[in-house]
Amino acid sequence: MPGLAEAVRQFVDDLTPAVQSLGALVPTIRPDKLAGDVALEAYDIAGALVDADGLHTDNECLDMIETFGPRLPSSLLRATPGDIRNASLQIKTNDADTTIMTIPLRGLGTAGTGGANEPSLQRILDLYNLPINVGDSNPGDVYLDDPPVSPNDELVMSTLVKAGTGPVTIEPLASFGVGHATYPTTRFGYYTPGNRFDRNELFTIAGTGAATQTVNPNLNGSTTFDPGSKAFGLYALWPSMQTINGVANVRGTLMSYCHLLSGCSSSSVFHPARARMIGSM
Repeated sequence: MPGLAEAVRQFVDDLTPAVQSLGALVPTIRPDKLAGDVALEAYDIAGALVDADGLHTDNECLDMIETFGPRLPSSLLRATPGDIRNASLQIKTNDADTTIMTIPLRGLGTAGTGGANEPSLQRILDLYNLPINVGDSNPGDVYLDDPPVSPNDELVMSTLVKAGTGPVTIEPLASFGVGHATYPTTRFGYYTPGNRFDRNELFTIAGTGAATQTVNPNLNGSTTFDPGSKAFGLYALWPSMQTINGVANVRGTLMSYCHLLSGCSSSSVFHPARARMIGSM
């Protein structure tokens, strides 16, 4: 919409003083609040023009956002980086029964990448509308209470069995790890209970930057496996992590850090209850 910003500016600048002058004659009206009403009226007029052809092109939408974003109150403008954004994408179709298809859109903002900038586990589950309470006393930061705050939905499931016929499917929701040019950020797979070295790797997540800081991770490998009727456990390794609990230049798994520091209990890598459970495997 060429010239939209200038047209709106002239409309608001010319009309606001006149409206405020009239408003001053009414004791119950605050003239200083009327500027927002004039901007809203301009938005309604511009919106009607956009709707006239029913196309709603990207350029039209961007022009509307750029022109009216600074002029109108917006929950998006007030949102903090950790807030979940909601929007809808409407697609015009040639289907007589569904002329407009509406697709819900959700996004999770962050203040940056890595470390304290990463979202909490609770925020990631909220993004997908999963009604799971992880027991986090402050979902607004990256840290997770251990043990979780009660009440919570945590289930200790060190050993699993397949629930029905067909393969088991893993559906990754996000990846927030330490990217590395050489080492994978994550290695994921399943293993035989009682023998943590009897592992079957399914997929890896690799790369740097946004590749390992995303709610849409790119996987290398497979997300399905069939253990038959046998029990299995799941594992995740983080080879690109180089420092943990003050130990520098270490690449391996959390289990490796335990061994490096003479056991899980002395390493404090795991909560004591988890360390005892791991030691019994």
